[in-house]
Amino acid sequence: MAHSEIEALLQRVIGLNPASVGAATVRRAVRRRMDACEIGDVADYFDYLAASHRELEALIELVIVPETWFFRFRDSFDALVRFVRDEWRPAHPGEICRLLSIPCSTGEEPYSMAIALLDAGIPAEEFTIDAIDVSHHGLHAAREGLYRPSVFRGEMPVPRERYFGEEEGHFRVAKGVRARVTFHHGNLLAAGVLLGRPRYHAVFCRNLLIYFDRPTQLRAMTALERLLDPRGVLLLGHAETGRFLQGWCPSLRYPSAFVYRRFDDGGPGRAGRRPRRGSPPRPAAAPAPSAPPSALTQRPVLPALAPAPPPAPGLDEICELADAGRIDEGIRACRLHLHEYGPQAEVFYLFGTLHQASGDLEGAEEMLRRALYLDPAHYAALVHLAGISERRGDLDAAVRYRQRARRAAPQGVG
Repeated sequence: MAHSEIEALLQRVIGLNPASVGAATVRRAVRRRMDACEIGDVADYFDYLAASHRELEALIELVIVPETWFFRFRDSFDALVRFVRDEWRPAHPGEICRLLSIPCSTGEEPYSMAIALLDAGIPAEEFTIDAIDVSHHGLHAAREGLYRPSVFRGEMPVPRERYFGEEEGHFRVAKGVRARVTFHHGNLLAAGVLLGRPRYHAVFCRNLLIYFDRPTQLRAMTALERLLDPRGVLLLGHAETGRFLQGWCPSLRYPSAFVYRRFDDGGPGRAGRRPRRGSPPRPAAAPAPSAPPSALTQRPVLPALAPAPPPAPGLDEICELADAGRIDEGIRACRLHLHEYGPQAEVFYLFGTLHQASGDLEGAEEMLRRALYLDPAHYAALVHLAGISERRGDLDAAVRYRQRARRAAPQGVG
């Protein structure tokens, strides 16, 4: 009974769903802390745990074992650069872009955010990053900014020597990078987390929601919505496509990065709706001649040529329609594109994602399957199909799609 009470305590405090990490993981962590505290009985340890905030933090440290490295899921950082450089800065000249990493673990993610922006030429004074975590130990390591070589996996997208200094076989993040990140102790599920701070324009919250049960996921999404600017973007992990995302639309400008935007009124297709362009003014009618022209000078009237039909919308235009919340127009644009250019996996993927944003899961599933027919290793389509299967309650299909997605994952995603 005491073990289940400990699991329930962890769920209340940090929202941890024990099934997501496995009961054996929790039991091993409990046994290690009991040995450290020299307590032989689980019930006695639970009493001690419930009375000691410091011991609770020590147990959390063992249960949540962070696995992270610099530029993990590189597409997310590419998407951040494009959002800040191409979308946010032109619309907010001279303003500071506020960014959040929650949870930040030992700092690799927020430092990667800062490095990516600096390397893209974004001036340091034009952005700031807050980084939040429940682990005091992890935050201490993050503030130190000193890392083993194992945190660099694969080819670094930036010159390492530009942003790190070597110290006795370890690597310390450059001072200019550390200055862009402010670390805070906090819990996303706590009522007062970051209360009173201005909202953020981009929030990284990757691979946290998968550890929560469904009610806790909904609580977390409510908290994230409060923290995020209405026109901001939320970056989630590749496995986080469940039903708790109702009211959020995947941004098709960044299809491989799992970037989401919130609909303003909670209904699909409403966020950031752009004003429709009015019809072009009609040309003024030609003045009537004062007298009929002479038959000798009158030229034969040739039939007017029908105007050429406009070209079908391109992929960029379809993505812009979706990001503006113009879902119905995006769906029509997909149909036109397919009619003119024929079947393409990427268009079927966009088509399916638009159906998903509109709440039409059956249409979304059909289009995403067509994308897989043309490209069986289409990573993003596999991930979205896994999420749809989960929402329908077909967990076996969800597992199969996730397994296929892992095999098809781009380098650096896993």
